[in-house]
Amino acid sequence: MIPIQQFERFLAAGVLNTALDMGLYWLLIRRPLNLPKIRAHLFSSSAATVCSFLLNRGWVFGYVGNASIAFGKFFCVNLAQILLLQPLIIHLFCRFGASLEAVISKLWSAVFFKPLDFGLALKLLAKAAAICSAIVWNFGCYKYVVFL
Repeated sequence: MIPIQQFERFLAAGVLNTALDMGLYWLLIRRPLNLPKIRAHLFSSSAATVCSFLLNRGWVFGYVGNASIAFGKFFCVNLAQILLLQPLIIHLFCRFGASLEAVISKLWSAVFFKPLDFGLALKLLAKAAAICSAIVWNFGCYKYVVFL
């Protein structure tokens, strides 16, 4: 498969997993189940993780090796990304992005004629940068470590 097509499939699988996670969470917190938020989150995230593994294993990377070993690697890659990579990106982005506050705030005010809550904007941009880094991290790790 051409690498760009594989990456497109990877992104499509991610969109589907996110929709599954959000949709299942929404169903679980509503009546008649009305589960507590954290329990609903654990169920929906677990289902999305299993779905992600299955889609990436079969449809994206066409892996036919040992599923148990691949799932262990898959779990470790995701754990490292959630616990190490994303927090590091968020921390660095906020630390170095704060030095741009004066410039960005003045530019924002000149364009939109209202003040910018720079602290909130910086945190949201940091999270967006962390998500983008996780996409690159996960694709590379899945392709060259998990489903090799």
